[in-house]
Amino acid sequence: METVPPTDLRDALQRLILLWRSMADAPPPDAEGFRSRILFVERGIIVPVKAVLIGLMIYALFVAGWFDNLTEPRADALRIVRTMFLGYFVLNVGLGFLLWGADDISPRLLARAVYSMAILDGVGLAALTLITGGFDSILYWVFLGLIIRNAAVIPLADVQIVVNLLVSVFYLIAGTLDLSLSVLEIDLVATTGRGRLE
Repeated sequence: METVPPTDLRDALQRLILLWRSMADAPPPDAEGFRSRILFVERGIIVPVKAVLIGLMIYALFVAGWFDNLTEPRADALRIVRTMFLGYFVLNVGLGFLLWGADDISPRLLARAVYSMAILDGVGLAALTLITGGFDSILYWVFLGLIIRNAAVIPLADVQIVVNLLVSVFYLIAGTLDLSLSVLEIDLVATTGRGRLE
């Protein structure tokens, strides 16, 4: 019996990549208005707020010990999230420096940086959502704020829709992974008799 490759999924992914490339290559419609909006929203508000939040996340993930006494599946997930967070931190520092020098770069490069930062923030927030309760996490409200921020800084409707859909998908993936971890924890406690579930 011959297996059929998932061409529909592959075609959809290729179309999404082509759409992303065309959107990233397109300059913002009003270059100076876009630059002033980025300087006000991203450089003036988001970067300082993210600097404080990243400091708090470093404390929570690496210093505070808030995630002690986790079951084995959750401890593995926490290790992955910590590793992802280090990459998130490094990329945010680089993009933050790029935004601080936004006066001297082209609107096209600035647009790419902003779009990349929006997606990166969605991934980082999804990782934190995974370890703070999944669908029950209070970070759900931060996702809504992230979507509003994306609407404020992304001038092209096509890009806005794609980025906000990706942010929503990241949230769904984090919630689904949390449910899977809960099932693994229940199985672990039931089969080994070790640990407890709260």
